Amino acid sequence: MVAYAALDEALWLLLQEAAARQLFREALLDRYFPQTRFRYRPTAGADTLHSLGRQMLEEPAVVYQTHINLADEVETAVRSAVFKREVLRVYNYTCAISGLQLISTGTSAVAPLLDACHIVP
Repeated sequence: MVAYAALDEALWLLLQEAAARQLFREALLDRYFPQTRFRYRPTAGADTLHSLGRQMLEEPAVVYQTHINLADEVETAVRSAVFKREVLRVYNYTCAISGLQLISTGTSAVAPLLDACHIVP
């Protein structure tokens, strides 16, 4: 564990700029996490996440597909996370195959239910 960190004053000032933070973020992900950088998910506001969930559930597939930019890995990761959340919510956290309902106070215990959406008879 780290009790505190100290940054060079010039670096601290540079990190106060959103564009500079984004450049540092991308450089760190490229350098240290090249194989898993697609898992990085920026924090999206509640309104954005709600809007994405509404798109997924309420818009016809033809219309929804016009919103998707598959070349943008960050957007894809965010949409994937929203999809996983919405599937669980819509199915009331219940497995469509077994009928098992999982209620958890954490998020990690719920994730295995998502595997069922890939079952092929």
